[in-house]
Amino acid sequence: MRFRSSRLFQFVCNVFAAHYVGGYSVDEAAKIMGCSPAAARTRLHRGRRKLQQELTRMDVDGIRSSRTYGR
Repeated sequence: MRFRSSRLFQFVCNVFAAHYVGGYSVDEAAKIMGCSPAAARTRLHRGRRKLQQELTRMDVDGIRSSRTYGR
């Protein structure tokens, strides 16, 4: 998944960080970011999905790398 713009990506990161790193509730993170709680939940969902995809990709790349070097 690619974000359509770096601004959207930054917004997702900010909501993600406010909620998971800062410990704010979704409603509090939404208020800080100036968006609705529904929009914040959507951004958190997109952020979690993107993180999962990147970690999966890294794991697959790591397995491929170790197989290449193991031969």
